[in-house]
Amino acid sequence: MENVTKNLGYVADAYGIITALVNNPIAFDAKITYSRKQVDLKEWEELAKALGRDPGRYPLTDDDRKRADRIDLLLDMLYGLYQRGLTRVILFAKSQDGVVKWTPRTLFNAINSNYPDNSGKKRPGYSISLIELARQLLPTTPEEDEQGQEQGEQEQQRQG
Repeated sequence: MENVTKNLGYVADAYGIITALVNNPIAFDAKITYSRKQVDLKEWEELAKALGRDPGRYPLTDDDRKRADRIDLLLDMLYGLYQRGLTRVILFAKSQDGVVKWTPRTLFNAINSNYPDNSGKKRPGYSISLIELARQLLPTTPEEDEQGQEQGEQEQQRQG
């Protein structure tokens, strides 16, 4: 996922990967899915609290976004996606150009099953909540967190 993200010109941290995935799912051989029912934000709130953030401060204002770190931007983006009903991603297996080149039994805590792709053909893949994907992509050590933060700051300087 990191390589595809970098090839698309994004920083390869949790925020960059999910942004690239949402903006260009075809590059990942993936499909973003909508929830047809009322979205429960409990999973999102648990992630925000686990990251030491106050769930009540989201969505961020434009001024907050200018000063926000990449974790806050990630939480804000996920909050917005969930509000629009975009809650899951299907990563298709046996993909030549995507991110899952084989078919393991589980991936990101999701079990292999068959899902319709963008053409309607059923293919093996993994339906993963965007929150679970973010949780799996977040750094596990302070060093990884600092490295991702530095990459994000460099990217903002280049774009700003």
